[in-house]
Amino acid sequence: LDRASGMRGATLRGPVVGGPRSTFYAKDHQGPTVTVGAMLLPGAAHALFGVSAEELSERHTLLADLWGAVAGLIQEQLQCAPTSQERLALLAHILAVRLENPRPLHPAVGQALAALRGTPRIAQIVRSSQYSHRGFVALFRQATGLGPKRYAGLLRFQRLLRAMRSNPEASMATLALDGGFSDQSHMQREFRRFAGLTPQSYRDLAPDASHHVVISPEKSDLFNTGRAEKTTVGGLYFKLPNRIAT
Repeated sequence: LDRASGMRGATLRGPVVGGPRSTFYAKDHQGPTVTVGAMLLPGAAHALFGVSAEELSERHTLLADLWGAVAGLIQEQLQCAPTSQERLALLAHILAVRLENPRPLHPAVGQALAALRGTPRIAQIVRSSQYSHRGFVALFRQATGLGPKRYAGLLRFQRLLRAMRSNPEASMATLALDGGFSDQSHMQREFRRFAGLTPQSYRDLAPDASHHVVISPEKSDLFNTGRAEKTTVGGLYFKLPNRIAT
């Protein structure tokens, strides 16, 4: 169930690439599964898959659509690996082979990503790039899958998640102020856009992993469905299951 597609459901079988996303998706969770994956940095999409990050953004793509029949062979190899450590080592080797001759990240994008670790204005970053606004945004989207404004908002949201976990007693007003939001309402809107939950609901659920929240059936009205689900909040990631899963 994908927020970006209006919460339409889809069944994907086999290894998948989860593109950069700025909103959550909900996964029907029916029993235990084992997955292995890698988080990728901006610029990795073209190096690994031959397409821009923008082409993969806000959706899941079957690895077979990008790598062909080799995707099935990789899945079989991962299924045969007996331990998590061996599966991770195998995945790391597969990715390293594909990254033998990566294309460097565009300097303007690299400089922007470094600047976004702080709190600069997007207009200032665009001026520093010496590109037009349209040209810079196009370069940035190709590398990251998101526009610079949305990407900056996602980084701020991720910093907020870390602050909520490191200081669980902090008030919402304090979190909003320290997090760089204009006010508490601004923080609430941004949080719900990225996570599908209010900050207080997220805090009450107290997820074990910051970007994965288990939603019980009585809470599933958040996603207009009657099933128990796990929602993955906005993030930049690559996911390669080692078994066929719904």
